[in-house]
Amino acid sequence: MGELPVMFPKHKHFQGEWFRRLVTTLPCQHCGAEGTQAAHRNQGKGLALKTSDALVVALCPTCHTRLDQGKDMDRDDRRAYWDDAYIRQMQHLVETGLLKKA
Repeated sequence: MGELPVMFPKHKHFQGEWFRRLVTTLPCQHCGAEGTQAAHRNQGKGLALKTSDALVVALCPTCHTRLDQGKDMDRDDRRAYWDDAYIRQMQHLVETGLLKKA
């Protein structure tokens, strides 16, 4: 018999306009273009379920559309595309001091 998943208590998702605004000051984390949008992770949402604002990445409109509607990527490819951009973004925010402990 397999192991049961670790369950965490439900909590209210982080809603941080300040973080979404900070993210949109960055270049696209995929192609480097300026003029970005805060692209939420498309996992664990739907039917009145929102994704936490902690899970946004700076993507230009072209890359954001490709992520959300692109027919050239399957679900796993889209997740890897978003994950790679998010990791790059978080490293930049921490290493440059744009995101630090309060």
